[in-house]
Amino acid sequence: MLDFFMVVSEGKVRLSKIFDHSGDKAEVMSGVARRCGRGKEGDPDIFDCLGTRVVACPHKDMHLAVGVGESDNELGVLQTLHDIIEILEETTGDLTLTNMLYQQDKVSKVLSEVMPNGTIGGYDPEEILRGM
Repeated sequence: MLDFFMVVSEGKVRLSKIFDHSGDKAEVMSGVARRCGRGKEGDPDIFDCLGTRVVACPHKDMHLAVGVGESDNELGVLQTLHDIIEILEETTGDLTLTNMLYQQDKVSKVLSEVMPNGTIGGYDPEEILRGM
């Protein structure tokens, strides 16, 4: 099960959704934001932050990051992040941080379709786009 999804820009958490409410995620998410804020442009990143495995994917002026559980496949989560980016690119036109913040309803809908209750599975990007 996934712990959280977050969007980071300039070392700050701009948008987040917590799936696993056990424990305090604020410190972990703050550490992830600092790490993503100084990361290299264009390279996906898989790292540990305070005992949580994190998969982060840069896109333009932001990073999308997910806290993954022990049984989750990091490469599968990375592919899911790429799918989320493609779906949001189609629905928002040009996926930037500003567009994500102004169209949070679309972002929330995509996340609920792709990651229902913190799990990944059984989603069809074409079907999601038809429903938007």
